[in-house]
Amino acid sequence: MAKMNPSKLLSIWESYWGELSSNWAESFLADVRIKSILRFDDLMILQAVQENKKLDQILNALEKKSRQQGIHEKSNEKSFSRTNLDNKMGLGTESEIGEIKQWLMEFTRDKLNPDEVVTWLNVKTDIETCKGKKRYGNEKDAILALIRLGKKNGEVIKQLPYKCNVCREYHNSHLLSRETIENLQRRYS
Repeated sequence: MAKMNPSKLLSIWESYWGELSSNWAESFLADVRIKSILRFDDLMILQAVQENKKLDQILNALEKKSRQQGIHEKSNEKSFSRTNLDNKMGLGTESEIGEIKQWLMEFTRDKLNPDEVVTWLNVKTDIETCKGKKRYGNEKDAILALIRLGKKNGEVIKQLPYKCNVCREYHNSHLLSRETIENLQRRYS
């Protein structure tokens, strides 16, 4: 099993925040903060990347969580594997993943109105809006809820999940972004 390394960290970062150009990817890999980030446990790194886009924020989140949990540096025996990552991320069973792949194919096969699709989506939710929305513990559950609703209504529901800045859980939004669609396709392919 391969341990977390700069390339794996970049790959995980890109799966959440979008692919970097080759110049930016080289800068990312050469950044001095990467070495500090890689001192931490792989799962902690994954969680920090899911919640933070900037390297400073990722490192600060890791240091804060480490202080809170009393975990400092990871042991050399801990490893990062795709199987463990899938389980921790809650990607689901093979049938759920197959269902999500099918939904993504149908979703992207339908003609999306270019005026309704933005390149990048940054949803900022206020407390009242958050309280009024259905919450899901992970991205997979939010997508499966869309799939079930679509089957019930006999249509493809054109909504996408997003992580709420208030409750830190997932909601679904009618706002569509190319970046989110591409990230979902990479994650569930």
